[in-house]
Amino acid sequence: KITTEAVVSRLYRIGYYIVDFCDSHEIVNITSILKEGDLLIAVSNFGQSKSVVEGVKRAKRRGVTVVGITSVKDSPLAQYSDYVLFSAYDYASDKMGKLYEPSSENVAQLVLVDCLYMMVATKHEKENLSHYRAFSEEISTEHVNK
Repeated sequence: KITTEAVVSRLYRIGYYIVDFCDSHEIVNITSILKEGDLLIAVSNFGQSKSVVEGVKRAKRRGVTVVGITSVKDSPLAQYSDYVLFSAYDYASDKMGKLYEPSSENVAQLVLVDCLYMMVATKHEKENLSHYRAFSEEISTEHVNK
């Protein structure tokens, strides 16, 4: 949830319509109306969450591009994604034991999200900067004046 909230808060500020769904029914709803040209960013530490993987499959059938963020190289999420970003070590490899799940995985995911954000922001920099300035001006009205 931390990862998806971070990507939403970054991208909507530069003008992208983006939503965060964690409930399995919401994932069904949104992935059944996505269309070709849309992008789905799916996050699952182990890459096996049923609602996430089924949502990715539904999106793929509709021609949606999928970016998966996971830590398991051969996971269903990795297999169905067009692009995969690995956020920690591969839990399936047994190198560190299957019971060890570092909280630092969230930090790695946030770094990946920041990298994605910077790639998107600089691709259409002029337009994105315009959105960001408009957002910043509006949000400044919510600040307390000294």
